[in-house]
Amino acid sequence: NGLRTFYTCKHPSFSSLLEPDPEALIYHTGLMPNSALWKEYMEVKHTEQVFTRRLFDVMQEHQWPRIDYLKIDTQGTE
Repeated sequence: NGLRTFYTCKHPSFSSLLEPDPEALIYHTGLMPNSALWKEYMEVKHTEQVFTRRLFDVMQEHQWPRIDYLKIDTQGTE
């Protein structure tokens, strides 16, 4: 819980609470066609502070005993 930095990148799909790491991207995708272009898309356009909350804390606040189903789309990183 608390404030975190959100990184807004040139291409929205690279935006994240995690700071972009272009070298890690090239390491993991270096053999894929046009992967060198992806580094450009990771350029951070701006940052902003966003408030985050842990799911556990939200559950306690609403007195939810469990979650029956949770769908998370992490853009292919799951």
